[in-house]
Amino acid sequence: MAVVALQCLLTAWIVWLVVRSFAPRRTIPPYLLLILLLSALTGMSWYCSLIMPDYLARSSISRLSAVFARDTLSRAERLSLYPIACWAIASHSTHLLLSGTLLPVWRRRWW
Repeated sequence: MAVVALQCLLTAWIVWLVVRSFAPRRTIPPYLLLILLLSALTGMSWYCSLIMPDYLARSSISRLSAVFARDTLSRAERLSLYPIACWAIASHSTHLLLSGTLLPVWRRRWW
């Protein structure tokens, strides 16, 4: 039960960061709407309630935020997203492929 609660909180936090990256002024209404839509129309709530490595697929969204909206995230938020991304890569082989596709974009943008 505690693992499921942690997974749900982690998902909610990552969605919050993504919404805040794209709508920095009025964050709460878009966040609640997105959570409602994701819960009703996708398998997000199902994957969060299962103890499986597939729930970490949403960390690819966090990697997108870290790459494309880096200036909207604080240093602490960026540093806390990196272990989540590493955990996702270590838990499922497809997450390694997702991260590998983002690496050239990240290198071009920041190096």
